[in-house]
Order: sequence, then C-alpha cells, then structure tokens
Amino acid sequence: MATLRKTIEQGRAKSAYDSVKTYVDANKGKSTLDNYKSYSKKIPTMIKTSGLGATLAFMKSKKKEYDVIYNDIAKWLGEDFKMKSLFQINKDNFLDTVLNIDDSSVYRALTIEVVAYMNWHRRFAEGMIEKNKDKNKENDNKTSEK
Repeated sequence: MATLRKTIEQGRAKSAYDSVKTYVDANKGKSTLDNYKSYSKKIPTMIKTSGLGATLAFMKSKKKEYDVIYNDIAKWLGEDFKMKSLFQINKDNFLDTVLNIDDSSVYRALTIEVVAYMNWHRRFAEGMIEKNKDKNKENDNKTSEK
C-alpha cells in the first residue's frame, strides 16, 4: 500500500511539474505569471470554503490563468488511474461530471485528490516563477551594467 501511495504522489508531482513548467516556459517575462502563481495558491482554500463544484465553476467562468489551471486539474484527473476508473474525465466534460456526482464519498475523494494535486501545483508555481523572476532581474542588471 505504501508503494501505491508513493506512486500516486509521484504522479501528482510529475503532472503538476509538467503543467507549471509548460506554462512558465510559454509565458516567460509576462505579467500573467504572477496571476498564475497567485491563483494556484488560492484554489485549495477556495475548494475548502466553497466546495469543489463551485470553485471549478468559478474557475471556468474566469478564463485566462484560472482556465489554464482548470485544464491542468482535468488533465491530471484524466491521467490518474484511481479517478479514471470511477468516471471518464476530460476538460470538455469535467465540470459537468463533477456537478453530477451522486455519491458523496466519490465527491469527497475527488475533492481530496484535487486539493492534493493543487498542493504540488502551488509548490512548483511558487518555485519556478520566483526562479524565473530572479533570472529576469539578473538579465536586466547585466543589460544595465553595459
């Protein structure tokens, strides 16, 4: 059982890392990085206070960085064998699927999984975006010294 838990945790971490890295690499130097990092930090708290369905609906309605993170979550849950066995998840039917879950234990398990995934997502967003800012500052300093 410990090996399975470790494998799931590694899967969450890898998926979150890949998602954040892809976004950071595609948006280097853009102000959207701060929003992405900020939203990534807020989502677990939003889920705990408003619920998973309400948070996902909010994210879907806001577009931009929230929508990117929404798709990151849907992508992970579509890859996670534990959730895939319960229902088919993709970014097109994700919100509809969540809102139509009848079994409270499944809804609770899904909520716990999303919060666990977002904890990894938040960590990577904080680390990669700070590192990216530090590199930009170094490059600005080198340019101004010339």
